[in-house]
Amino acid sequence: MPGREEFKREYLESIAETCSKPFAECSRMERYTALAAMIRECCSGVRAETLRRRAAAGEKIVYYFSMEFLVGRLLENYLIQLGIRDMTADILAELGEDLDALLGICDRILVLCGGKISGIVDARTATKEEIGLLMTKV
Repeated sequence: MPGREEFKREYLESIAETCSKPFAECSRMERYTALAAMIRECCSGVRAETLRRRAAAGEKIVYYFSMEFLVGRLLENYLIQLGIRDMTADILAELGEDLDALLGICDRILVLCGGKISGIVDARTATKEEIGLLMTKV
């Protein structure tokens, strides 16, 4: 996990690359998208390293389909699990943004089943069970 200054630098670089403009000129959605992409990349690296280690040890791997697409509260869960939630909130506050406001930006989850939309739910109130049922809807 990068240190505080490296995280801030990488986040600002992510904003510049994805939005082609300075942080101050980005919308809240652009700021959220850049943060989510950065955390997704971080988690992908951790996952890849874990898979390499397990393959080298000859361990069996169980695959799990996850419905988590880093929306609102799920992004916050990743930040907590990575141990960087407070640091991220502090960095965003330094930049003039509120983490809680960013996390609240995604208000709906679109669920697919068999390549078709099976439902759209409120991200703030949807349960895993509700989403799971929609994922298996035939």
